[in-house]
Amino acid sequence: MGFDPLKLVFVLAIQVILKMKKPIWESKLEVYKRWGWSKDVALLAFRRYPNCVLLSEEKITKTMDFLVHKMGCPSAEIAKNPSVLGLSLEKRIITRF
Repeated sequence: MGFDPLKLVFVLAIQVILKMKKPIWESKLEVYKRWGWSKDVALLAFRRYPNCVLLSEEKITKTMDFLVHKMGCPSAEIAKNPSVLGLSLEKRIITRF
C-alpha cells in the first residue's frame, strides 16, 4: 500500500485494517467513490490519514457536502488533506468559514 514501516502512520494503518471487516472497508470506499474519488485516490487519502475509513458514512457525507458544496473545495483537494474529514464540522469547520 506504499507505507513506510518506520513512520507512525504505518502503525495507525495496521490498527485500522485490523479493526475493519472487508464489507465495511468496501462500503467506506463506495462512500468516497460517490464523491468522485477513484479507488487510488481513496487509498492515497488512507495513506495520509488512515482514520478516514473509520469515520461514519454520515460524518463523511456531511463533511464532504459542506466542503464541496458550501465552501467550493474540489473533492480531489480534500483527498490530499483528508485529516480535515476528522475535524468537527460544527466546532471547527463551520465556525471558521
